[in-house]
Amino acid sequence: MSTDPAAYGRLREIADQLPQIPGTGKIEIADGEIVMLMPPVRRHELAVIRIARQLNAHTVAVGPWTIDTGGLLTYA
Repeated sequence: MSTDPAAYGRLREIADQLPQIPGTGKIEIADGEIVMLMPPVRRHELAVIRIARQLNAHTVAVGPWTIDTGGLLTYA
């Protein structure tokens, strides 16, 4: 879903005026809404990497597929 450029501009202005809150991640605009993302937690990221490695070991048997740490399955 794409956002109208004028609507996006208004959302961007609002997002740029939001105060910076320690411990929060970046601010994005997604599907016409302002979204504040939390930064990844190291323990969580390590678990994601380990799972991606395990899945990648199994995808070799079915073709040149890769799974990145964002959970995307792509044909290499």
